[in-house]
Amino acid sequence: MRSGLHSGDLVEHFGTGSRWTMVDTPSPPGELFAVTCLSSIAECWAVGSSSDFRRAITFRLVGNHWSYVRPAQLQASFVQVSGVACAAPDDCVLVGFVTSNHGASQALAERWNGHAWSRVAVAGQLSGGGSLAGIDCRPGLGVGACWAVGQTVAKGSGLVPIHPLVERWNGHKFDLISSPLGGRGNYPELKAVSCGEPTECQAVGSRGSGEDEASVLTQGWNGSNWVRETSPSPLYGFQMLTGVSCPSDKDCWAVGEGQNRSFSGVRLIIEHFAASP
Repeated sequence: MRSGLHSGDLVEHFGTGSRWTMVDTPSPPGELFAVTCLSSIAECWAVGSSSDFRRAITFRLVGNHWSYVRPAQLQASFVQVSGVACAAPDDCVLVGFVTSNHGASQALAERWNGHAWSRVAVAGQLSGGGSLAGIDCRPGLGVGACWAVGQTVAKGSGLVPIHPLVERWNGHKFDLISSPLGGRGNYPELKAVSCGEPTECQAVGSRGSGEDEASVLTQGWNGSNWVRETSPSPLYGFQMLTGVSCPSDKDCWAVGEGQNRSFSGVRLIIEHFAASP
């Protein structure tokens, strides 16, 4: 391992010569889970969790140099950071979840205001807690430019219903936005979101009846409502989509995984969304 690169951190750059090269990262060590870049100012953020998963870590790329930026202080026994996106250089948001020593997991969101990270409240979580798994922003649009998705549950024993957690960032706080709910035998979890246009977004994840049985889940934002869409679940067992990207409002790609026919291994899923003419 190259000098200066800490165990768990891996940053690579695709640039001159059309190839990937490994880049040294600063302290502290940990695991990085998401990255976003603002091409207009050549600035990037990489986020994740510390090696002991007790705090968030955030690295900022300015020019050709990555530097550590202290995130908001958290009192938690476990911290998972899953996503980051920027609506503007002074308006970035990271998401994930935190677990306290004696409580349920709670959705985590922190905002970068151009000077520091600070924690912001996530509206609408049920009594059993929740988490945010993905976030997407369309830079330059101001209010309503960011969407974050995840899941939330009611407190109870056994298989309690899981419901999607869909939030819209207005530049100052998150607002809970209604989306199709779960129920007995249908436990929807959203993992990623992407918007081709302000009025056209796609969110993906899984829905199922338990830990061993799930189908692909897709939902679309039409500018007014989130609606469940029809999408293929080509494999077996637990199938889910974990990432989505929409180059335009009529063109989206989603990726994930599921079990093969013999349940002896994992196969990849790639799905394409093409809007009707």
